[in-house]
Amino acid sequence: MDTRERLLEFLRAAEGTWVSGDDLARRVAITRSAVWKHVRRLREEGCAIESSPRKGYLLREPPDRLNAGIITTTLRTQVFGKREIVVFSRIESTNTSAKSMALAGAPEGTLVIADTQTSGGGRKGRTWYSPVRDGLYASIILRPNLLLSQAGRIPIFASLAVAESLVSLGLSGVSLKWPNDILVRGKKIAGILTEVGAEMDAVDYMIIGVGINVNTPRFPEKLQRSATSFFLETGTRIFRNMVLTRYLTLFEKYCRVYRRGVTGRLLARWKDLAGIMGRHVVVESAGRTSGGLVQGLDEDGALIVQDPKAGRVRVFSGDVRLQKPS
Repeated sequence: MDTRERLLEFLRAAEGTWVSGDDLARRVAITRSAVWKHVRRLREEGCAIESSPRKGYLLREPPDRLNAGIITTTLRTQVFGKREIVVFSRIESTNTSAKSMALAGAPEGTLVIADTQTSGGGRKGRTWYSPVRDGLYASIILRPNLLLSQAGRIPIFASLAVAESLVSLGLSGVSLKWPNDILVRGKKIAGILTEVGAEMDAVDYMIIGVGINVNTPRFPEKLQRSATSFFLETGTRIFRNMVLTRYLTLFEKYCRVYRRGVTGRLLARWKDLAGIMGRHVVVESAGRTSGGLVQGLDEDGALIVQDPKAGRVRVFSGDVRLQKPS
């Protein structure tokens, strides 16, 4: 977390009350003059921060407003989120919008984010619960120089980037469920939805959509046993801008590593968080149920399962769960 992120976090934690310049300077370990300079930059980026010689500083902006200026400034990326950021207060789906932009020629790194989605996509045609300003709903356009058969690991690295971002923000108990779910103690906190456009066997574009339950205080009854949020797990509300910049910074880093062909550490970390390597699982895919011993991931991102009847099986999609002891 950089200096401006920390200043914003302290101002927001004050919940609409004044914070003195001395207090901010002490907490962030900078001078009062430096506090003033950083606050000035935050104002230029769109943050509604009031100042008073006697009282200090007060954050008056709406709770956790998505801000393209803050995102661009705090991103530690070369491409992701650096080309164009489109912010919607309400949209059908960030993936749908990003796909339209990709088909119109939008460059790699173009980012679409929204405060809420009316038809946010989930796996298998499900809808992602998208309450207003509580979650992070974002889609990024990639134009990787990859064959279609090589694109399968990109969503794997996206899910790892989300998981590592949440861990870095203080969340414990994070795990991964193949192929693209992020869980906390068995409940879903985030998911990845990928769409690919290809010409012949070459990838033209990829849309990597992410939904993260950030500050969601409660879920509909049908989701209460299966979903959770950062707020419900920690009791702390955090800026969605911060979650997004952490995720994008890591995701771009992982994509660069993949393009260099040195993914050993990333895959090892993914396997650690997945917790299913060498374990027996049940696989539901294409209307069929099978099972076996998980042996690993292949170059295409497929799960390798040793089925007692069918032998070595590559699983590209479906639901995977640990097999209960008989």
